[in-house]
Amino acid sequence: MSRSSEKFSNGMSDSEPAIVIGVPGTWKDRSEITTSIASRSGGYLFAGRVLMHLETKKVFEMDIQEHNPELAGFMRLEGIGQIHEEDLAALENHTFTLYLISDETGHEVVSAMMNAVLALLDSGGMAVKIENAGLSVSATRWRELHPYNSAWSLYRGMVILVGENRDYFTCGMSAFSLPDCEVVGSNLEQAFEVATEFCCYQIDETPTLGQGHTFSTAEGKPRHHLSFETYIYPPGDYRHNPNGIWKLVLMT
Repeated sequence: MSRSSEKFSNGMSDSEPAIVIGVPGTWKDRSEITTSIASRSGGYLFAGRVLMHLETKKVFEMDIQEHNPELAGFMRLEGIGQIHEEDLAALENHTFTLYLISDETGHEVVSAMMNAVLALLDSGGMAVKIENAGLSVSATRWRELHPYNSAWSLYRGMVILVGENRDYFTCGMSAFSLPDCEVVGSNLEQAFEVATEFCCYQIDETPTLGQGHTFSTAEGKPRHHLSFETYIYPPGDYRHNPNGIWKLVLMT
């Protein structure tokens, strides 16, 4: 999976932003973006490069990019078959993409960003592109996940599981300031269950884990041996997680 060609900067430092989420739409011009957010977002305003929620005063940087002819193709790959063809066809005609940018990470930041993304969808957005995970989500799916604000819904909105041949790993847990996880020795269905439970456990409880610990999704279920690795994607790769990755190997 490949990132779209835009580069993002916070205008304040040379470091890459920690979380970048794109929302494409068919606004006719930049003025319509501003007025749509003011009238349809449910309490947000956009001015300059700042999106602000009026009630909480929570702000995010927002960058506007014009039509990218490659965007729909990227989102087709990153949607892993979960975005309907008619939605993908509509994305070909997007005029702008609004990129929410955060230099902070963590549970509360992700929750606030999910709220802001929903506001952009309500303002005319068509779908959601999680740059740091290489994941794209339909507007319908985002709306389904949003009301719960649970570890599970945040995880499903921000993290993708990829891999093959009984070796699968997550990408996107950096948004929570937590390590990703790699599940070795399980088929895709089992790996999906283990990765989801393990990552939600991290999000909910931020446990202290160590080399040689074991993890199971439930009593009586297979156990996995934990070891810690620095990364799968190296520094400089947009999917790099500076928090590392837990490797979960199925115990036999």
